[in-house]
Amino acid sequence: MAGEPRVLSAFAKTHLGMIDSMLARDAERVRVEAGPDAIGQIEKGLRLSWLPLDAHVRLNAACFLVAGSEAGREACRLTLLESFEQPFLRPILSGAFAVLGSSFERFVTWTPKAWPALFRDIGTLRWEADGERLGRLVLEQAHALIHESPEYLEGLAGAFSALFDVTQVKGEVRVLGTSERVEIQLSW
Repeated sequence: MAGEPRVLSAFAKTHLGMIDSMLARDAERVRVEAGPDAIGQIEKGLRLSWLPLDAHVRLNAACFLVAGSEAGREACRLTLLESFEQPFLRPILSGAFAVLGSSFERFVTWTPKAWPALFRDIGTLRWEADGERLGRLVLEQAHALIHESPEYLEGLAGAFSALFDVTQVKGEVRVLGTSERVEIQLSW
């Protein structure tokens, strides 16, 4: 039986810090829009604890509302890049590069294995190759908090675009599905 959808506190804290840093003057507006409950949960959570996903969804929606889609995606991309440098993801990333090398094609197939390091009980992520230099990250049985939030879907697309940065490949990310089967297409 699935539990409450959760996000790693360190990831949500990194996202809040990125918003504070990136948006400067508008960061306080994001905090107000997200609400004191969501911000309080994120700020008070221990880095390696699990927070209710709703707090992160509200933070992300507030960021997109205040800063717009492009800045919202960029905040999510930079959040994942920053997370790759932190103790909770650095060993996973280093291990993946040691085993897979820096090939985007090989690296993206590994991405679903790292998913549980950041999220719990929100759905199952898998990779589907659709041809040369094209494929989809598919989130099956996506929790309603995910598939009912266009901002969170765009945030995931922004975060997944960080995979291009770490493999030094140019590419694009698009959200294709917005139901219980969320599909995020990557082309490079």
